[in-house]
Amino acid sequence: MTVSEKDKRPFQKTAWMSAQAILSRREYSKFELYEKLSQKGFESSEIEKAISELQHRGWQSDERFCEAFVRFRIQKGQGPQKIQFELKKKGVDLQIITSVLQMYDAQWLQLCENVLEKKYGDSGEISFEEKAKRLRFLNSRGFPTDIIRQIL
Repeated sequence: MTVSEKDKRPFQKTAWMSAQAILSRREYSKFELYEKLSQKGFESSEIEKAISELQHRGWQSDERFCEAFVRFRIQKGQGPQKIQFELKKKGVDLQIITSVLQMYDAQWLQLCENVLEKKYGDSGEISFEEKAKRLRFLNSRGFPTDIIRQIL
């Protein structure tokens, strides 16, 4: 192969290089990163090796991803049940999810009140039907029933 033929070949990225590029934009869980690299056509062994090295260097961390994800979802007014469900879908270990969500245990009641206030305003006495409507709304946001009942 001549030098000119070698220059004409397209540059091929490795799983390591692709993973670095993916993580440079935002945090990803190990599962999400594996899926993205797999979709790009990399072999499983190459993906595992790249992710292992990224974790060893501290560039990929499910704990850090989980913390960032929870902070973002709290800002959007979502409760712990919905956040936990979404993190499970992203392949984060249940122990990590539980420990991160526990850091916000004292804030769930206040967040629930804020979400309710933002949606419905501050209204005094409400009917049973309106109370049921609000309960469904807060439940769909991922707040547990015991917290919702404290507010309503």
